Amino acid sequence: MEWLECVLIVCGISFDVFAQMECQGSLVANIKKAQIIKLCLAVVAWQFIALFLGHSLANLLVAKGDIAGSELILGQVMSAVILVALGVRQIFVSQAKLAYVEKREDTLSLKKMLLLLGRVTMYTILTGIALAFSGANVVMVIVSVALMSVLAVTLGAYAGYNFGFEHKAKAYVAGAAILIIIGAELLIKTLMTL
Repeated sequence: MEWLECVLIVCGISFDVFAQMECQGSLVANIKKAQIIKLCLAVVAWQFIALFLGHSLANLLVAKGDIAGSELILGQVMSAVILVALGVRQIFVSQAKLAYVEKREDTLSLKKMLLLLGRVTMYTILTGIALAFSGANVVMVIVSVALMSVLAVTLGAYAGYNFGFEHKAKAYVAGAAILIIIGAELLIKTLMTL
């Protein structure tokens, strides 16, 4: 897997964090830099743990012989299918008309953000599996997750603070488009090697 593909995959899943932070940012009276730093650190750590779990699970499957050697192509196809499925999920989330309680808060809530991340952890674990099956370099993943998570938290909070959360559906669709395109590209590339 190339560096650009890895960054784009992590970018695609980071739009989920961006949308959640946009909602959180729209509710606060002001945003303090210390809050943003704490949220960035928490989200980066959460994403690392979830991606590590997914990567470890994929490596466990490979080590047990379930997916090994000549079946590497199957792993790459599974990676592409996971990415496309995650993209389709984000499209459905973007179209959902969820009621959001609009209540002004004094600060960004670390607890609320971790609860929101907890609900989407399974999708981040699946992304870790997809990255492992597609042969992503661990260093590339770490750098990409750190960079994209910080950008998603910071830009999402300030976008929500300044513009409200009406644009979160666009964030989900953008993330979905990236994941579906990269998934399709990985599938086509894999099938071309046959």
